[in-house]
Amino acid sequence: GGEFKNDIGNEFCDTCPSNSSSLPGSVDQKSCECNPGFTGPGGGPCEICVAGKFKPRKGWLACSLCGAGKYSNVPGVSLESQCISCPANSDSEPGSSFLSNCSCNMGFTGSSGNCSACIPGKYKTTMGSHSCADCEGGKFSEAAAATASAVATARAPTR
Repeated sequence: GGEFKNDIGNEFCDTCPSNSSSLPGSVDQKSCECNPGFTGPGGGPCEICVAGKFKPRKGWLACSLCGAGKYSNVPGVSLESQCISCPANSDSEPGSSFLSNCSCNMGFTGSSGNCSACIPGKYKTTMGSHSCADCEGGKFSEAAAATASAVATARAPTR
């Protein structure tokens, strides 16, 4: 919490608006600053940072987006470390708020970050849950997680 007193006398101090606090000896409501995980002007009102964002310090600064490859599914996050990394072989846009925002990388297929490599003989050139495509006729790929049809090389002629 926090309090302020803007007039002389024995009256009690006024309480800062919800989700804000002030330093001891504050003399007006504008001294009340939004707590970490909340944003708004000095003196309030303070709004909670929405899912996918965080704010580590007191004050009026805007909430920041969780970085690319991370998400946060709860509002009011105060630390960037509380943003959750997408599972292996997946990525997300900055400010993502759900695990389902984690899309499989090129060369991997699946959904909600549950991504498995394209098997040899298949490839995938885009992010997302799309299926892996077969190498074209006359080409093959011995590698898993191929990201382009160019990886599927022409078969050497047999004798």
